[in-house]
Amino acid sequence: MEIEGQIINDIIVKPSEINANLYSKVFICFDEFILLIQADDSTDELQLKKLDKVYFNNQKLYEKFKSINAVVGKQIVSFWSCKNQKGYFDCFCIGLDEFIPTIIFTSIVSHITIRLTISS
Repeated sequence: MEIEGQIINDIIVKPSEINANLYSKVFICFDEFILLIQADDSTDELQLKKLDKVYFNNQKLYEKFKSINAVVGKQIVSFWSCKNQKGYFDCFCIGLDEFIPTIIFTSIVSHITIRLTISS
């Protein structure tokens, strides 16, 4: 999936029912498509899926990511798909405006945490 060079327009999240700081789905919105990030219930691994904006517009919108102002309008310069020591894909990092991880998505208990290395 090619996201390098894309500019983030929005991040929309579906909050977890078990913890306010976790999410069950994260939608990163670009001009022409949406990147869906979710965790697989059986393996706890992250799943990335490209969605057509037409499809997404027909879905129920959830809520804006609380630190949205820190990332909207930023260009993706780099990204990392990380595996842990057991071989599970449970971390995805995006570098905004420079070649360092700026947004870190990790899966835990089949949910997603989001960490920013920039201030909001």
